[in-house]
Amino acid sequence: MKRIRIYMVIPLLAIFATITTCHACSNSNEGEAPSGPFSSTSPVILNSILQSNMVLQRNADVPFRGTGGTPGQSVKVTCSWTATEYIAQVGSDGCWEVKVPTPEAGGPFTITVEGRDKVVLDNVMSGDVWFCAGQSNMQMMVVEVENAEEELANANIDNIRLFNIDTRAQSDTPVDNIAANWTVCNQTTVRRFSAAGFFFGRELEKELDVPIGLINASWGNTPAEVWTNRELVMADEELKTNALKIENNGSAQPNRAGNVYNAMVYPFRKFPIAGTIWYQGENNQSYAYSYCKLLKTLVGGWRSDWGYDFPFYIAQVCPRYRQYDHPVYYANPALRNQQRMAADEIPGSGLGVNDDIADLNNSHPKNKQDVGLRLACIALSKTYGKRTFDDKLSPMFDRNVPEGNKMRVWFDNVAGSLTTSDGLAPSCFEIAGEDGVFKAAEAVIDGNTVVLHNAGVPAPKYSRLGWSYYKVTNLRSAAGLPPSVYSTQTWRDMSEEPGSKGPAK
Repeated sequence: MKRIRIYMVIPLLAIFATITTCHACSNSNEGEAPSGPFSSTSPVILNSILQSNMVLQRNADVPFRGTGGTPGQSVKVTCSWTATEYIAQVGSDGCWEVKVPTPEAGGPFTITVEGRDKVVLDNVMSGDVWFCAGQSNMQMMVVEVENAEEELANANIDNIRLFNIDTRAQSDTPVDNIAANWTVCNQTTVRRFSAAGFFFGRELEKELDVPIGLINASWGNTPAEVWTNRELVMADEELKTNALKIENNGSAQPNRAGNVYNAMVYPFRKFPIAGTIWYQGENNQSYAYSYCKLLKTLVGGWRSDWGYDFPFYIAQVCPRYRQYDHPVYYANPALRNQQRMAADEIPGSGLGVNDDIADLNNSHPKNKQDVGLRLACIALSKTYGKRTFDDKLSPMFDRNVPEGNKMRVWFDNVAGSLTTSDGLAPSCFEIAGEDGVFKAAEAVIDGNTVVLHNAGVPAPKYSRLGWSYYKVTNLRSAAGLPPSVYSTQTWRDMSEEPGSKGPAK
């Protein structure tokens, strides 16, 4: 297998990566064109992702590739941003590939791919490409959100391009092509696009003034296992056990580990991206306590496929009244806490908290504007290094330290000093002593810390916040953002939360 070095640059993010070429496709003798006239009898069948209207990752080596060629013949790629011609020789398998360096942000450009036939790709931009994946909350369309008609009326943004996989696909084996089209963003094309993805991209385009490409790979009612390389899931005994239970249950489709990954993630592995946003978790509540491990496995597999550690930003699912009798208690806050842990443990990750926009009777809050905005603020701070956005990140638990009969809790990302949304004392804190029995705590803000006390817990050892399906804390950062749920307990709850199914109907 031939190994190729790529140097990829996006603003304030330099990535040096090693990518292994697909074993099924040869790309021998690739490179710049030799002198003399070009001649070839090979047909040109481009990979399905390479189309007019697309955004290519800026300052990257983008593989142009195809199949169905004539072995031994050549395919030529020319681009309007450079006089250089790039030549790929067709391998014995009919596959060909050549890497084309992309310019700084700009466009529109024209790309011509020539063999016996000539394929012209026009209105191509160079900018930043973001992969938007997950289940129904990522799938939720712009037409379904709050103020949808107003949002659509203002959605004609030529600098944003959309690749919307609205025909969901799964496969038992990895595939190389996918059925979808690149379109210019307007009120028609964005109507059925991911709302969270669009609002994320819209904020990036506004702040960066560069072309933004958004790939929507989402499918409602899917567990994270189906988005993960099956070999990696089956290599871990805990993840394997959970995955086989999901497959045998059969209540959700698709439910086979790796099947959506094969059809909706793997095809993009050679298409450079700036990063990924992820909005998923509801379908993993029954196995909440392994979610951090599962997400780390998913991200590790994806990054290995692409060949570099791109950013991976997570939208936290919301509190809501319990719908099902899960095999674990407090499944919703446990899952959200695992998302917090994953964002902390995965390098180059971050978490957008959405507790304050929750609809306790619906897993799909219609305010996707704030979801996208919060993810964009993470990217603008962490990926693009815009320091003015550091104060617009969700507060995160840092540590807790006993102080006599009290517990002090520190938070990161407080933007100065903590506050509350209603001017009252912070709510939804609990503390426990050695016996592990949590009791509601009186809470007092002290800068970026909160001091907790309960007379019935004379020697506090553990603390937690928002450990509930439906109770939402009033604690906020100075920027008005809610903190993530957290718990320092090292055991699983032994009974379900009272009232977690909501008021009787």
